[in-house]
Amino acid sequence: MLFSKDGNGFYNLNNAKGIDLTQFSPQALKMTSVDNKLNAIPVAMTGRSMYYNPELWKKVGLSYPQTWDDMLAAGPVFKQKLGDDHYPLVLANNDTTIMTFLNSYMIQKYNKTMIDDKTQSFTFTPQEWLDYFGMYKKLVDGHVIPNMKFFAAYGKTNAWEIPNWLEGKIGGVHTRSTDNTFSGSLKAPATLEMGPYPTLPGAKDSGMFYKPAMMLSIGKNTRYPQESAQLINFLLNAPEGVSAMGLQRGVPLSQVASKQLMDAGTLNATQLPVQGLKQVESLYGNIAPSPYMENPQLLASFLEHLQKYDYGQMTLEEMAQSFPKSGQRILKKIMEYLHLRYTAVWRRRY
Repeated sequence: MLFSKDGNGFYNLNNAKGIDLTQFSPQALKMTSVDNKLNAIPVAMTGRSMYYNPELWKKVGLSYPQTWDDMLAAGPVFKQKLGDDHYPLVLANNDTTIMTFLNSYMIQKYNKTMIDDKTQSFTFTPQEWLDYFGMYKKLVDGHVIPNMKFFAAYGKTNAWEIPNWLEGKIGGVHTRSTDNTFSGSLKAPATLEMGPYPTLPGAKDSGMFYKPAMMLSIGKNTRYPQESAQLINFLLNAPEGVSAMGLQRGVPLSQVASKQLMDAGTLNATQLPVQGLKQVESLYGNIAPSPYMENPQLLASFLEHLQKYDYGQMTLEEMAQSFPKSGQRILKKIMEYLHLRYTAVWRRRY
């Protein structure tokens, strides 16, 4: 956690009385623990899942891609059978989707993620950065995804608002499992359904980007740890709290809450968020995603580099050399800021 490097930034919920921790998976609680100190209870989980438009894939006569090679092979087929304005996949143009999608490929291939949180530095070698951005080049050149130049024609419009998506000309999307914007914006009869996550043969980890959608913590210096714990348990596990929370913060991670909403008909297995959560739970592995990948400054630099490449202002090799340098400077600034903030808070308290 960014504000609890040693696990002492928040009250250790392992010592809290009144929270039924058995309702939450050990894997989820591990994500919100630092040095075996439980800093937060995850309300819900979210990850980047794969959703596909079944009718479009039927038109081209292809099954959903199981591997990265399958995905790369689909691009030319879409172009040949449906035209230049049809693509197998879209990656959102203004968030971390492209960065995290490429990172999952690297985790599958090299069994390591882009950023080491402990050293606050990039882990890829120069050759691996070429491979990372090289996959983006393959996806664009192979007509699998639209590039940044394509999105620029629509200004700051979101990917789910572009005509190609609205008219059902794109075969799928890699997006948050809790996100209904893409499915909700499609014009009938186009629909979305859960599909397989592209995986390299022999990969030990899917590389899926996942995280708690929301967490509840208790302040380190609270005078009322037991009462605070009881409130958390009420909101996440008690019938009245579960009913009040509903799906406002996603599909609840608590087993008893999920069962209650299922029994009430609020949740059902056909809902995309439910299917997405199941895919996340079945696929996320031991390599945890770095929270720094969602930093706005790092994202802005990443997208700027892709734009320069797509407009011919930078070669693949230049991009693979320039972004790590720019990104490392940003990571250093983030660490300096967090250190100053942590120090200021510590001085005010003590």
